[in-house]
Amino acid sequence: MPSVYVAGAVAEVERSARMVERLRDAGCTITHDWASQVLAAPDVREECLGTNARRQIVNDSLGGVAQADVIVFLVPATASGRGSWFEVGYAQGIIQFRERSGSRGCGPPIVIACGDTSCSVFVECATERFESDEAAVAWIRGRYAQ
Repeated sequence: MPSVYVAGAVAEVERSARMVERLRDAGCTITHDWASQVLAAPDVREECLGTNARRQIVNDSLGGVAQADVIVFLVPATASGRGSWFEVGYAQGIIQFRERSGSRGCGPPIVIACGDTSCSVFVECATERFESDEAAVAWIRGRYAQ
């Protein structure tokens, strides 16, 4: 099974946590579980964090994106989720770099978008699109079945 990073809106952290749980149950390795960290400290707001803490969060998240075979992008139901959009952009940068440099080793990550994919033209960058989170998990299970 693949290594997976789940990109989602902090405002929808429960959705991200459910997706992480489903993927783990399917046998996937989660490269960085930011949702558990947010749920463990529900009263901590990003804007109140110091510079070092903010940088650590960014480094951990982008490290998770870089290590993933699959990035699951839970398209936010509202206009929130600036961080998740950035993470998907970062994944696209990795894909472009690997394609242009002829980088060998691990191939480009697969980007999966779940939810209302009509909300932005940039969702078209996703490799796969699904209307539900469950459909995305089923696709990953089928694709990586052993």
